[in-house]
Amino acid sequence: MNSTKQNEVNDNLNVIKSMIEKTRTDAEESGSIFILWGWLVIAATILTYFFVYKEWFDRIGYIWFILMSLGVIGMIYIVKKRTKKEKVKSYSSVALTNLWISCGVSFLIISFLGIPLKVVPLESLNIIMAVIAGIGLFTTGGILEWNMLRIGGLIWWVAAIIMMFTHWYFHTLIFAIAIIPGYLVPGYALNRKYKNSQNA
Repeated sequence: MNSTKQNEVNDNLNVIKSMIEKTRTDAEESGSIFILWGWLVIAATILTYFFVYKEWFDRIGYIWFILMSLGVIGMIYIVKKRTKKEKVKSYSSVALTNLWISCGVSFLIISFLGIPLKVVPLESLNIIMAVIAGIGLFTTGGILEWNMLRIGGLIWWVAAIIMMFTHWYFHTLIFAIAIIPGYLVPGYALNRKYKNSQNA
């Protein structure tokens, strides 16, 4: 390979590397989104567990609708705030945005159409949600080459398997426990990395 070709390859590799680093910085800043959703989903699952215990099944949908609506509003605010800072969007950033939009739409379809129309059993709700969350985190970890996020995805899949072997009354509790290592720990870690990089 001549020097011109080698320089061209090096330039392309540097561009790719800088794009990945830019996406990592954006993802670190987005740790606040993981934190937001983590605490909202913990609140929703604990309330769901309480409502299931009380057999107030008809009220569970209202909990999720209210808290998830707050989550969407909060996420839109965070994303808009970040978008104002961005001048150029990398391919990885666009891929991650589309990945999580897909996961979010899947959550909404299952929760607000599948359950009310009774085509998705209520007993399977948390299992399906855990599998989708696992896909989102594991794929994000693959794109950004962060094992912490891959491990978060694996935790969600393990939680889904555990739920398959336990009574569905305990699913919401297992789901809430999985949020801590599966959402909050990565969220706070990413947020801390972003703040450290800004201070540096």
